[in-house]
Amino acid sequence: EGVLASPEDIGAAWQRIADYRLSPAEDKVLFRLDGKPLYRRSAYSSYVVYDTESGEAAPLHESDSLRYAVFSPDGERVAFVLRNNIYVKELATGRETAVTTDGVPNHIINGMPDWVYEEEWGLEDALRWSPDGEKAVCATIHSTFTARTEALRKTT
Repeated sequence: EGVLASPEDIGAAWQRIADYRLSPAEDKVLFRLDGKPLYRRSAYSSYVVYDTESGEAAPLHESDSLRYAVFSPDGERVAFVLRNNIYVKELATGRETAVTTDGVPNHIINGMPDWVYEEEWGLEDALRWSPDGEKAVCATIHSTFTARTEALRKTT
């Protein structure tokens, strides 16, 4: 109960906070900073991990194009989606591991929905940790053989 993080703790990034998630033990906060919109509900964003005990804030990854990030059940790792692939970062060591490597824009999407699933079903992610944090499950959307159609709109 109380304040977990103040603007002074987080630095200049606090003005760009779009969303946040607490770790299960509530000793860390994962801040999503505003980014570039992708579909109606999703965006490419950067993330900051704030440790409430040490008072330190650090970027989850140097890219500002992460699609999603979520704590593991023990709060010691974060899974995230970057360039249609899933990665896991160990927060104590900073070590990142690629879980998938076959992601291709507009063809193979790991851990995230495509436009149709987001728009029609309201799905904002497709990645879940097992309760013990030893495994994760994700959806992979493979649209390589789906024809891409460009829609034109006439304006006057």
